[in-house]
Amino acid sequence: MRTWLCLIGLLVSSIGSNANGRFSAAVSAQTTSQGVDLTLRIPRTAYPRDALVRVTVMVHNPSRQAVTIADSGGRLGLWVDVLNASGAVVYSSEGQGGIPGQLIPPVETRVLQPGQSLQTHPYIVLRGSRIRAVVNTSARVDGRPTPIQLTRGNAPHLLVYTQPDLHAVLHPANIHQHGTPLITMTTTCADSPMPVGTPGWVAAPALSRSVYRVSAACGRPLVWHLAAGWPNESVVDVEIREPPA
Repeated sequence: MRTWLCLIGLLVSSIGSNANGRFSAAVSAQTTSQGVDLTLRIPRTAYPRDALVRVTVMVHNPSRQAVTIADSGGRLGLWVDVLNASGAVVYSSEGQGGIPGQLIPPVETRVLQPGQSLQTHPYIVLRGSRIRAVVNTSARVDGRPTPIQLTRGNAPHLLVYTQPDLHAVLHPANIHQHGTPLITMTTTCADSPMPVGTPGWVAAPALSRSVYRVSAACGRPLVWHLAAGWPNESVVDVEIREPPA
């Protein structure tokens, strides 16, 4: 029987809605540079650490000339970065940081005519206490970093099984984790050099009313990385590697 190496991240529990900032107000930050207005909106100012949060990022062209939103490695050049106290990017909706190998579907280059706007609603994981919007036009524009208050989180329960195939079962850890959880994952299989995975964050398959089952893309992957959680609550992530023969 093979032994699998499993690295799993679970967060410390905390109790109390006010402590987790569930009733705090929305916040918005705007930056004007390189002929565009860049706006970032987040529903609250306080969240549990590692919370999965859907934000709004918008770029507006107030000028009299067309503005091209350049791609970034085949991806839309409009995204949100999460920064730590040192200013380093620790998660990005562009697909960098936080979730290794997260797959983001490619998009076409966009052109904003005078007066037009482009708006997206990406999910981010709050692995740091500041967030900023970023857009690539003729030059990169970094929005003003917005501080977020982070409290201790309460990650969901994730149980990993290797029989009959490699899969994980997700359970809520508290009453605030309700509705449909989201997952993002990548799998590297022995018969394919390229990883396969979800296009960003998608709904988790339900096993019952409050239990969710997620399977790797192949029965015995070389590497399987999975992150899962409920919106506005802390996520749990696991990386499983097959040891060398």
